Amino acid sequence: MAVIHDRLILRCHSSQRLKQEGYNLGQENCNNGTKAAIRNKRSRAPNPDPLWPKRKAVALDCEMVWVRNGGREILSISVVDFFTAEVLVDSLAEPREPIVDWRTHIHGIGPESLSMAMSQGRVLPGWAAARQQLFKHINTETVIVGQSLQHDLKWLRVSHVRIFDTAIVAAEAVAGKDFGSGRRWSLKSLCADLLKLRIRKGPEAHCALEDAMAAREVALWCICYPDKLKQWAKRAHKKSRTERPKEADHKKNGRRKVHHSHDGGEGNVVVPV
Repeated sequence: MAVIHDRLILRCHSSQRLKQEGYNLGQENCNNGTKAAIRNKRSRAPNPDPLWPKRKAVALDCEMVWVRNGGREILSISVVDFFTAEVLVDSLAEPREPIVDWRTHIHGIGPESLSMAMSQGRVLPGWAAARQQLFKHINTETVIVGQSLQHDLKWLRVSHVRIFDTAIVAAEAVAGKDFGSGRRWSLKSLCADLLKLRIRKGPEAHCALEDAMAAREVALWCICYPDKLKQWAKRAHKKSRTERPKEADHKKNGRRKVHHSHDGGEGNVVVPV
């Protein structure tokens, strides 16, 4: 465990990289005192306390809904211990703002599911309660592992600097540290390519717990098998280079002119191929 933890720490991303990827690393001040400013204030995890030891690393994933104010809110949160795979948090959360899009087609959670869980007392009262559940298990020295965590942490209103993002790790492996705004590999594709593991099998396939577990497995693989990661990266880089000309040709030829009769005459109509 100590060796893997040391490797995990070394592979955490720089502040510059995290900022480039949209992570918020500082606690924001609410100088204007508006409700929006207070609502969007970011908080850091508790500082280390020898009397209250926390987990050295956790894997995190959340599912979201769109709400009336134009943002998102947490609908479910899952947190697992990175080293033991112990499930620390796996709960639904009741959004505080009116929901305008449940995104049920993505995660399978709808009004009925939430109402049933609420009747059984299995729902957290909003994103702040979800964040508090996370903070029960982490401090500022905990490494948070996940896929594209900037989105999860944004809507949990959390600022954190010790991050192992599997999307960044894969992109850097293929294109180097200066990969910029290039391709990002999805968690599903990383599981298939690296682990030969199929996730999200159903039509409403996103599950916070499954994704947290999957991100944990991908991260462990990247840490334990750096040579295999390099080999995959070479293949992926070669494949992406061969695909670029095809994509360019497709974009170039993706629209063509055809003659279409309209009101007795002919006109040029652009039709996508």
